[in-house]
Amino acid sequence: SNYKDLLKDHSYSIQCSCSQISIQYETFLNIEPHFHDLCSSQFISDEWIHYIYGEGHLSRRFSFDDYRYSAPGQFLSLSSLCKLSQEKLLSENLLIEEIEIILNRLQLTASKSFINLFNLIREIIGSNMIMSAWITDWEYPLQSEYF
Repeated sequence: SNYKDLLKDHSYSIQCSCSQISIQYETFLNIEPHFHDLCSSQFISDEWIHYIYGEGHLSRRFSFDDYRYSAPGQFLSLSSLCKLSQEKLLSENLLIEEIEIILNRLQLTASKSFINLFNLIREIIGSNMIMSAWITDWEYPLQSEYF
């Protein structure tokens, strides 16, 4: 970076009131996933689901308003959600890589976005000006290399 190059070339004469030129991720971003205890319990295991499902034919064994009738499906859904949450969680290296990609994209587009927004605001202000009949209070800024 420019700062580091200047610091290397002019280490005795360069002064900066900042002692640190960047902020470490961990000072403003700290992610520690905590999974619900249910996701590590026996209640989402295949053995438990087979146990409560039994031989099948739940409608013959239980009435529709009995919890045991719908329990296998509910535990199976919970099991799927727990597995999905553990599979979709990014590793630390992938998360850091994703963050760096996003930050690089932000750095590349931030100045262009600011310039576009500034130009839009300038155009809106210019478009909303009221011109007098003699046009003495309005001047269109010409953008030309000859003026």
